[in-house]
Amino acid sequence: MALLVLIPLSPAQTPAPTVDFFFISNNPSSGDTYGAGESILLTVRFSTPSVTITGNPQLTLNIGSATRKANVSRLVGSLITFSYTVQATDTDSDGISIGANALTLNGGTIRSGGTNAALSLGSYAITNAANHKVNGAATVPAVNAVSLASSPASGDTYGAGERIAVQVGFQIPVTVTGTPQVALTIGTATRQAAYASGSGTQTLTFHYTVQTADTDSDGLSIG
Repeated sequence: MALLVLIPLSPAQTPAPTVDFFFISNNPSSGDTYGAGESILLTVRFSTPSVTITGNPQLTLNIGSATRKANVSRLVGSLITFSYTVQATDTDSDGISIGANALTLNGGTIRSGGTNAALSLGSYAITNAANHKVNGAATVPAVNAVSLASSPASGDTYGAGERIAVQVGFQIPVTVTGTPQVALTIGTATRQAAYASGSGTQTLTFHYTVQTADTDSDGLSIG
């Protein structure tokens, strides 16, 4: 009877990791267009359970007629996320594009088990992502004020059933969908003030109703 001998693969014989998924992993903060200062996040997933990185591999984005480089911002297992921050001069009215050969090592490495990864994005390349346009001249809404818009009914202490109102100001009008919240620290507990009003204006108001278990002797905090 012939003897079958199994020889383990050496690290050099480990199959090369290949890209098995690629996607734009965040959305513009408003509508379908990124403004100046916003990050565009792009995530590459490889076919092996994990990869390692050295140096600074990059992804090339086509924003309008310009090419921009996204740098590694996170590595989790086989997922590498790249980030690019939109500049004031960036503009792309029909959506960003990422070519099949956009992933480059830039002097670094992407490996698994000592084997270099295959870098082609293949069929996951993106042409004119319609929901990911760019207008660097647009202003991204930013918080410029946070304040308490209510006072205790008596003295300096809210009692059970009283409503705490928090206002958050932006430098331009904003539109609200859903029910955003503001976290309040009351003693050692975190409580959520829910959106109440202000959509379409520069100031949003959030409400929280004090519960019987709430206590804070030195005043609530907002992180």
